[in-house]
Amino acid sequence: AELKKRSPRICIDLGLVYLPEDRQQHGLFLEAPLSWNVSSYLVHRLPFFLRPGAERKVFDGFRASMGIKCTGADQEARGLSGGNQQKVLLAKCLSARPKVLILDEPTRGVDVAARNDLYDVIRRLAADGVAIILISSDFDEIEQLADQVEIMAFGQSGGKLTDQISVDAIARLAFGASEGRHA
Repeated sequence: AELKKRSPRICIDLGLVYLPEDRQQHGLFLEAPLSWNVSSYLVHRLPFFLRPGAERKVFDGFRASMGIKCTGADQEARGLSGGNQQKVLLAKCLSARPKVLILDEPTRGVDVAARNDLYDVIRRLAADGVAIILISSDFDEIEQLADQVEIMAFGQSGGKLTDQISVDAIARLAFGASEGRHA
């Protein structure tokens, strides 16, 4: 479907969801409860009189499936570790049932355990048919998660990889593209 009107609500309703790079500035409502954060893309879909209970139920499902460590659905997002904040942000995106999920640096600022948990969720989504566009500067992350790679440098394509995706191949394209641009 062509997007003629590009409001966030229209995009979300069509299944196009974006996970921003900076979770604290652009992704989470740090002083709001976790349940509200996870359901914030769904506010227009939940009946007004059922919101608190429905929001808590949505959050509890993601808490269990993603291993979000918190004191409960009413805890503020600011009180979580970076990895758990990132899991809440991903849960917020998943609550909208995306068909296409754009992940911008999805594991920036998280520890190894949270990174592995997030990788597992991303792999499950891809296996379930969700199209994922991964934007990452972490070559190891790209190698582990990508089926296809498009290198971008200075707003232009630096090359593509569709098989034999490795850190070395990514680096050759990335640094070759940046060197070629300056030549």
